[in-house]
Amino acid sequence: MSKKEKANSFSGTSKNPLQLFRRTLHGHRNLRAGLARARTVVSPMHFPMIVKELSRNPLYGSLLVPMSFPMSLASVRPAARLSEISLEGELLWTSSILSLHTSRLNSFIPLRDAYCAAYEDADYDLADSTLDAIQQMFGFSIWLLEKRIQLLQVTKGLEAQKTFLEEILSTDGVNQFIAWVIYFLSVRAEENVSFSSFESELSEVLEIGWLRDYATLHFLPTHCASIENPALPISIEEPHPVIDRFQTFVAIVQTYCAKLGGEDKRGLIYALEQLEAVEDPTMQRMLTVLRGGYLAEDSKFLALADAYTEGRYEYLLAVRCSSLELVARSYAFLGRKPPSGKDLSLRDQLIGLIYDVSVLSSDAPLSRQKLMKLAISCPDQSVTFEVATFLERTHDHLDTVIPTALEVAAALGRALAG
Repeated sequence: MSKKEKANSFSGTSKNPLQLFRRTLHGHRNLRAGLARARTVVSPMHFPMIVKELSRNPLYGSLLVPMSFPMSLASVRPAARLSEISLEGELLWTSSILSLHTSRLNSFIPLRDAYCAAYEDADYDLADSTLDAIQQMFGFSIWLLEKRIQLLQVTKGLEAQKTFLEEILSTDGVNQFIAWVIYFLSVRAEENVSFSSFESELSEVLEIGWLRDYATLHFLPTHCASIENPALPISIEEPHPVIDRFQTFVAIVQTYCAKLGGEDKRGLIYALEQLEAVEDPTMQRMLTVLRGGYLAEDSKFLALADAYTEGRYEYLLAVRCSSLELVARSYAFLGRKPPSGKDLSLRDQLIGLIYDVSVLSSDAPLSRQKLMKLAISCPDQSVTFEVATFLERTHDHLDTVIPTALEVAAALGRALAG
């Protein structure tokens, strides 16, 4: 069924949904209030068509996208968000808005991934210059500010990242909600803040109903499978920069897909189809799976898995196997400890900690805590999920047939190229 046929098959409450939407929108003096109301009077399946039509008129530009790519901290201004609607509605509305920025998103994705790779390999100069390029091209976002704080903590220490935090908090007119998010991300980045203490610090926040799922997504991504209302984080992100709306959309859809049962998937598929031209590997994989297709076999990864099964552990270490757990277990089978020391890359730190937990070393309990802390601050969510799936297993029954939601999410996050 084509996109046009899908939209036509959901006629909503009017033979002309665009006309009804426009009439409702302009029925309020405050157009944002009118927009919030208009989103409730037509089927969400009409959102792609409606957004496309409205976007042709410059009058609706800032109405549809209150904050696109703010080029200064001072322009990260407060904006009221639209009232939350159904999950299908939030997915289709957000994907329709993001589709207006396909070209910009396709420029952002390789830079995002380059930053993650540089950070994980401890190439901090490259990571810093990549963030500079992202800021120059796409302005400020929660994503960018989080990475700045993360990098400053690792390279220059606590004082430097707190100085940067103070610059954000003291910026005149800055969005206070975003500033609040950045404050907690700064606390999380502190070297001396353990996973347990950070979780305790968040306890009151996690008791606030409308904030719980958003806070889980941003502060405790290892717990994403516990998100109860996936529409809320997308709704809360609505008035924020496009980069944050995109990152949240992908993360929520990835988590939601991992928990899908027999629900009607038409709305979800249609939402992802609006972003089919966006070159994000995770979204490409999700759309393939939801359409009932099969993912192309990752021959490189399968070859590495075969090497592990055949006992070729030295080979796995030599070729820099992409699976952290396979590398850690290879060291264990060889009777050797992974590299240790203060200046290890994030990747090598994770391998060493996974090794300690796997072999039940005397440091295993502390290593588990350190793993949990590193997992929630990994710049690459696929690494976060990989570590989280390792931690949730008991390791006494590795041949479990039914994968958990986290394991499915991790599989969906593996890049198509391996």
